[in-house]
Amino acid sequence: MAVQLPRLERCSSGEASGASSGDGDACAEAAPASTSSRAPSSSFEGFGRHLCSSSRDSGSDSSSSSSDAASSGSGGGRDECQAGSSGVSSSGNGASGGGGSSGGGGGGSSGSGGASSAPHAFHSCAGAGGMRSPGRQSPRGACASALALLLALCLAAPRGAAAFGTEISSSVALFRYVDLNVAEYLSGTNATRCVHMVNRAGRTGSSKINFVISHYFVDEDKDFVVDYYCLKLEDSPKCSPATPELVARWTSLFKPCLKYAVDMGFDIAFTPHLDDGLNNGQWRNAMRINPVEKYGGMSYFDVVLGPLAEAMGATLLENTRVWYALQGEMSAMVTSYPREHRKLLPYIKQIILGDHPEWADNVRVGVSTNFNKLCGMEACQAADVKKMDVAGMKELYDAVDFVGISSYPRYHGKLAEMEDSTQMFDQELKLFGIDLVKLINTEGKEFVFNEFGIGGGASVSGDAPARTWAQVDNGPFFGVYGPYTRKLDPWRLFLPYNVLVGTRQAMHEWYTAATMWLARKGGPTWRVDHVFMWNLNSWDVQAIHMESTTKEGSYRDEAVYGIIRSHNLMTRGLTGYDAPGSLPPY
Repeated sequence: MAVQLPRLERCSSGEASGASSGDGDACAEAAPASTSSRAPSSSFEGFGRHLCSSSRDSGSDSSSSSSDAASSGSGGGRDECQAGSSGVSSSGNGASGGGGSSGGGGGGSSGSGGASSAPHAFHSCAGAGGMRSPGRQSPRGACASALALLLALCLAAPRGAAAFGTEISSSVALFRYVDLNVAEYLSGTNATRCVHMVNRAGRTGSSKINFVISHYFVDEDKDFVVDYYCLKLEDSPKCSPATPELVARWTSLFKPCLKYAVDMGFDIAFTPHLDDGLNNGQWRNAMRINPVEKYGGMSYFDVVLGPLAEAMGATLLENTRVWYALQGEMSAMVTSYPREHRKLLPYIKQIILGDHPEWADNVRVGVSTNFNKLCGMEACQAADVKKMDVAGMKELYDAVDFVGISSYPRYHGKLAEMEDSTQMFDQELKLFGIDLVKLINTEGKEFVFNEFGIGGGASVSGDAPARTWAQVDNGPFFGVYGPYTRKLDPWRLFLPYNVLVGTRQAMHEWYTAATMWLARKGGPTWRVDHVFMWNLNSWDVQAIHMESTTKEGSYRDEAVYGIIRSHNLMTRGLTGYDAPGSLPPY
């Protein structure tokens, strides 16, 4: 999805008018959605803390006082376990934090009031920049200790018997150095923006996090060939030419946040992006980039691929699963240089594995393109493909571990329409003699949506919110760029739920259909193995990104947040559907 670099105008707890930033006790809520034995022993504290954490997950109002939070929070572990067994996620005021309207993600005082007294909370939060003192152990501290032991036993068990389907996981989008090296104090937690976003993603019931890493290209003559790469260091449009020193510095700043996510038990996906460093809106999808050729002294591998692989290798644990896409929504570089990509696949995997080749089954490397326009600005035509390296494309897609696309399907009432984006991708892929069904069903490739969502935009400009149901349905790939404002909110989330808003209803129907569709792993034609939301701008209805919540409100929609979280719990076998026949036909 083409994106305008967001400006950083946020509010901390208590500043919002009509919505809270809602981070609450982010560290205390950052439990990953893992039910396997993948979590390291040190992260058991995080899991136990999650079960006994703040009462946001049991629906406490964001306006609760500290004393109310402390008393209501003591039942948080019980409510969380009930949610896990019943399939009902508390989507009331401020469920699970992360920022939102109508008190969404609130409960900041209740979050910090509950977990700060637990001895386990202090140890894990210290790694995230937490500034608490262990203090006295309250009854909730004893609860955390007991539940940590219980969770250790639960984590050793396989997925539940009812586990099936595809999770809807969240993405953490990083654009600048300041996302990694500036600590911000939000609702009781002092941490970098990256860690705050990991914490928010950790409350959505999923076991995976997708890191969308954005660096920049400069193409001064607009010939879709890179002149040089650059990195953004501050909250400004200035882009500094990439040097080995700047890249090494960025990598060192990213590692602690990545390690935090890994230590908490999350599986990790990477979707690297290049955005226009001149802020002219030039679309990355059309850039013809040889990943190993040096432009301005450095290659795409030097700036993006190598450093990310090195960071993952430095933080990898034995049971951490990894999905490493060589790019996201950068189709022309794949179709223009397929052989160069193929050669990189085993090399990237080798860097990640390092001295542990025995972990190879857990590390998957693939390519991710847009769902259409594989040749750049336009869809591939047969005449175009004849001039391209068709044999190289076949070899590349035979060699990848997974195939990824950006998916923004148009839904009009039938579940099968959720395959809309995949159908367009398959049509263009067939021009190269590549059959997606064969790749998935016969060759065993995983199929991944590196971007997924609905944006509520009326045009490609990014400044025209949809105002009708039809506009939302027909252009899910359009959205509104920049920090949240009421004026440009296509969902009108600042209005109460008893006020009928057509665009909001369309969005609710879209996500309801998406969860029903993914409960059976997609279909009827193509299986979908992993899905990552596009958590940025008006697509970010979970309010994961820092800019999705401002003083004016938030893009977080409580109903959709609850729908996704319940779906993820059910998918992981922590809850079950009412009956085998409860899902509608395609």
